[in-house]
Amino acid sequence: MQIKTAYLGGLAAFFLIYLAYGLNRFSLGIDFTDEGAYLAWPMRMLFGEPPFSSELVTLSRPIEVFLFLPFKLHPAMTLYEFRLAGWGLHLLSFGVLSSYLFRLSGAPLQSLLVASLPLFACHIFGLAAPGYNSLMCDFLLLALSLRGLMALPAARLPYLLGVLSGLALFLATFSHPGIGLVGACFVIREFWTQDLGNNLRRGRLSPGNAGVAVFLICWSAFAVYFVASGAVVRWTGRLALTSSFSANSLHDNPGRFLTELTLYPFTHSPLAFGFTAVWSAAAALLWWHRRSTGEPARHGGHAFALLVAVSFVVTFSYARTDLTTQFAQAALSLLLLCIVTHPASLRPEESETTFLMLMSGLGALICATLTYYFNPQRSWVSGILALPFAFAVGLTLVTRAKLAPSWFRSLQAGTLLLAVAGLTSDHYVQIQRDARPGELTASFTLPKLRGIKSTEERVLAIQELYDHLHPRLTRGESLLAYDDCPMLYYLLDAMPAYGLTWAVRYNQSQSTLELLNRELNAKPLPRYAIRTLVDISRPVWSTAPRTNYDNYPLNDTVTAHYQLERTIFPFEIWRLKTAGR
Repeated sequence: MQIKTAYLGGLAAFFLIYLAYGLNRFSLGIDFTDEGAYLAWPMRMLFGEPPFSSELVTLSRPIEVFLFLPFKLHPAMTLYEFRLAGWGLHLLSFGVLSSYLFRLSGAPLQSLLVASLPLFACHIFGLAAPGYNSLMCDFLLLALSLRGLMALPAARLPYLLGVLSGLALFLATFSHPGIGLVGACFVIREFWTQDLGNNLRRGRLSPGNAGVAVFLICWSAFAVYFVASGAVVRWTGRLALTSSFSANSLHDNPGRFLTELTLYPFTHSPLAFGFTAVWSAAAALLWWHRRSTGEPARHGGHAFALLVAVSFVVTFSYARTDLTTQFAQAALSLLLLCIVTHPASLRPEESETTFLMLMSGLGALICATLTYYFNPQRSWVSGILALPFAFAVGLTLVTRAKLAPSWFRSLQAGTLLLAVAGLTSDHYVQIQRDARPGELTASFTLPKLRGIKSTEERVLAIQELYDHLHPRLTRGESLLAYDDCPMLYYLLDAMPAYGLTWAVRYNQSQSTLELLNRELNAKPLPRYAIRTLVDISRPVWSTAPRTNYDNYPLNDTVTAHYQLERTIFPFEIWRLKTAGR
């Protein structure tokens, strides 16, 4: 009882600390690209456009259908509120994961620290605004953790845990349909080994059966809506335009491709490669633990955990080349280690844990594979989003040796605390596509940016652009904004007029751009268009590279039918020459 009280007290303290951290951290900086897209996509539906009518990017990840609901309830949602909603979901997944870790290990502080590492390592670049990546990460983690809690002995309200797990799995697959393969594995396993079919006929569902049934019911309900509303016709029609999207992951040799992808974290980071050799020795020690009762073998798991924590301590870097490959390496090593040493790491009642860890690893491989058209390293930026469960549970399982001395456990907890502090520090410093925190001293006065600070250069430019254009636009009016600046639709309460809300040439073929431009010209052009002069994804606009619009059909339309009305660096405001065109 005292240990449980200590855990609950620690959980409350961690929540308060992380909440205070979020209230400060997410008032800093503004990202006109990723965050702008997450905000502008659901606004198409908010202004009356049926889903899958015009947008290309969200065909495979229908996030606007999900994010439309909070905007429908609160149309005037500020960017700060949107970020805090995302941070709240991060904290919820952290709390459920730490509860499961505590049930596995009985170690209050260690459970909270281990669950904290993915909170700052996986939600990379400090983004909190809900997007398809973060929603998939949070909901998959919730689904696996709730399922794990449900399967433990003496679980409270197991049916409720099962139902919530099924709902979370639905939301994870809805945010990132590639995770549908994970959902399919749950369904197949439930029919094959848990007798779901017979239990349905008898009306006696187990908690696990109930979770999978909820997952299937949710997808069935969406399928009915998808067909009955005509969305399926719109979706298939728009899908024809995406065939030219660059997808270089389809190698001639799939086996070689998957091998290179899986081994990348172990071979393309010098630090990760160095620790791989050391961790292999620790893995051998744990293997010995299965066959030996010698004193060195008893400490193998704790030695392994120390090495994991130390590796994060010595990097303290959010650089993609270090953190993502290192986290993937640690999680994959722990996953393999726990499977190989199954009898030593799991109790009989925890047989579900192995399957859940495998699903975490499968989700990572899916996400990494679907993002491989960028490069192997970028693919694991997405891949690690599915690995928090495998990492945290694997680290917990290899460190619960009963005979470890107290000084060893204290050293381990201290190292984990230092690792969390280092990752938190880097999470605070690395502002997505804006300057460092010390330079973010100017506050926006725009209603939707209330509470946000940025550089004086950005605040003055956005304020001037808003003051000039917002009074000239009616709410929901069509607008054209390019390139790489979807945030402007959200700030100006405007409807994107182009089939790519996140209008950018990157990774789009010339044929797709021409088709989108023909679509734009086939309907009345919006009265105003905004063009960027420089790459506004750079933190400092005054020194950012100039934007090149050569051989760009969208730009040809603007220069032919619009006239430049005003320049507010780094934006140009263009007005349609003839309103009756």
